[in-house]
Amino acid sequence: IGDWLVDGVTLSPNTDPVTLAEGYNWKVGVLAEGSPENPWKVGAAQPEDVQAYTNGNGGLVITGEGAIGGRPWLGDDVKGTITEVDIGSGVMVSAADFTGLDALAKIVVPHGQGEAVKAALGAPLAALVEELPNYFAFTGVEYGGMVRLNGAGICEDPQLETAFDAMGPWTPLVIDDSMSDDIDLTPGQTVYFRRRNPTPVTNLNTADYRWKFEIEGQLEASGNIMSLLDQTCQQTTVGEHAFEGLFSEAYGLMSAPEMPATTLAESCYQSIFYGCTSLTNAPALPAKTLAKWSYTSMFMGCTSLVRAPELSATNLSSIQCCGTMFVDAGNLNAVTVEFG
Repeated sequence: IGDWLVDGVTLSPNTDPVTLAEGYNWKVGVLAEGSPENPWKVGAAQPEDVQAYTNGNGGLVITGEGAIGGRPWLGDDVKGTITEVDIGSGVMVSAADFTGLDALAKIVVPHGQGEAVKAALGAPLAALVEELPNYFAFTGVEYGGMVRLNGAGICEDPQLETAFDAMGPWTPLVIDDSMSDDIDLTPGQTVYFRRRNPTPVTNLNTADYRWKFEIEGQLEASGNIMSLLDQTCQQTTVGEHAFEGLFSEAYGLMSAPEMPATTLAESCYQSIFYGCTSLTNAPALPAKTLAKWSYTSMFMGCTSLVRAPELSATNLSSIQCCGTMFVDAGNLNAVTVEFG
């Protein structure tokens, strides 16, 4: 196998190989003669097939059989620099793990683990830590379930991709005749969704067509719904009809995702949870000013709903902004409203 180039120094492997740490993915920049540097992700999902040699200075030489990370093994003349490490959920790290990796530019960690990893690594490595966004997701409950995306009308490609691990790999959500394939989830298994195109948009649905998630069995939704519009989850604006009817009549939906948008538009959340009879609690709704029909029929028919969302709106002047919002939500026993 060829040597790996770290900080301009060609490193040769020792005699004894060591398996890549479980939960790590080492992203290596591969240098091919006459071509620019290409990202090359070496997955540790199959540690029996992927081994790393170290020379004691943090340089790694990766070897294995067959395809690595979905790409063919390049052969003996590959050289590169380790530029990124992706750390899996719950993996314990220390600064010693990164000794000698002076070309490292990014340490990617799952959502919610950034501060803990920064504290464990300390300066200067803490400055390289990048926490993943809180991607929208479905998780199987009890006996598991199934989810698919179905469209009504002449629907445009929603430009979504999915992964069974927030760290990836990500696969385009293929749409055929306005419907995706079924995604089956076992109990505890999670599928993540995010926008495939890096350019954010403000709506998934329009006045002309509607996408909706259809569910069989019981599933919990979690994460930030805005990842369907923006990979980074930084966007806080939704457009007209953005998520209208997105979960309507999803009878097995047990929980709702985060809905942090603060700038709303006409019908953006209209009927989003209509008929979700298994939904018991609703997310906070931080928008201060509501738009026409923005919350209309939002939780209509949610017969298991016992607690309404926290409503932060102080301007409800738009026509029918909350009309029939809780009609037929017969078990509702608490509504929290903030008046600013």
